[in-house]
Amino acid sequence: MYDLNGEWDMRIQFLSGEAQHSLRFEQEGDVLSGTYHSQYGAEPLQGNVQGNVVQIQTDIRYEGQGVGYRFEGIINGDEIQGDLDLGEYWQASWKAKKR
Repeated sequence: MYDLNGEWDMRIQFLSGEAQHSLRFEQEGDVLSGTYHSQYGAEPLQGNVQGNVVQIQTDIRYEGQGVGYRFEGIINGDEIQGDLDLGEYWQASWKAKKR
């Protein structure tokens, strides 16, 4: 089992531009919780790990609006890479590296 506990730096590649975000994972078995940090502030996250596949969910809030971020990625050592589903706001790709 992979140990994802700790701080991670994340880069998201949107259709137009990119953003630098960060994660703090707290892992118990295959269950993830923690905090997602973006330019809009900090939000709780939840997720799970199955083998080398990680799934994470969080809701980003900005000026009264919310967007659900649904991540799926493949763990490769101290890096995770995958796709981000933004619902009606399209798709993106992401990559995170453990600090």
